[in-house]
Amino acid sequence: MMATRVVSAEVSSDAELVSESLSGKRDAFGQIVARYQSLVCSLAYSATGSLGHSEDLAQETFVTAWA
Repeated sequence: MMATRVVSAEVSSDAELVSESLSGKRDAFGQIVARYQSLVCSLAYSATGSLGHSEDLAQETFVTAWA
């Protein structure tokens, strides 16, 4: 039997997600990460030329943002 995941049709604005994240809501921060992970990795890769290093930098960026 295959599990089905229901995805909410409501899309929150960045401001709403940041506000919720600041309130400690991990799901909101997860949505921010999902929304911007590719962009942050791309910018880091552009600056470093190293895929592995760019992924590490992106992770550090999001960890710092959460803290």
